[in-house]
Amino acid sequence: MATSPAAAQAHRPPAKKPPVVPAGTPAERVMVLISIMDRLHEVLERELDLARSDALTGVIALQADKLALTGRLDEIGRVVRLDRAGLAGLAPELMNRLKESGMRLNRTTAASADFFSIQAAASKAVIDVLVRSVNRDHRVEAAYSRQCTGYMPRGPRPSTTGAMTFTATL
Repeated sequence: MATSPAAAQAHRPPAKKPPVVPAGTPAERVMVLISIMDRLHEVLERELDLARSDALTGVIALQADKLALTGRLDEIGRVVRLDRAGLAGLAPELMNRLKESGMRLNRTTAASADFFSIQAAASKAVIDVLVRSVNRDHRVEAAYSRQCTGYMPRGPRPSTTGAMTFTATL
């Protein structure tokens, strides 16, 4: 059974759209890249400050900006990295600014990752304690009676669970 070219085209995954390359010289593209890295650094700093002060709604509000800047940084960064000849021809001062901006963004990213990793580990530890506590309180050790006629709970009984235990004879 042959498929038409139109049907084959409809089943292909969408093509990845090419990155939006800023027009201009390599130096101008690097300036755009530095600007994006500096703005992303500011957003990450603001996010970290808000997270440290438990302002969750503020952290959530920054996510769209952070994602947009990260995507743009990836696109332009790829273009700049692939233009080796353009990078080689940049003024040393501009290369230093690029390196400094990149190192500052890396430090901010590492600080953010450390903070959120610690927060995640602390939250997981609290949740694990709660789960163990609930499981321990709801655990009922069971045994049959001497007459093997029913289920006799042993150990602590749950106080507020509303759980029922079958004790009728079979």
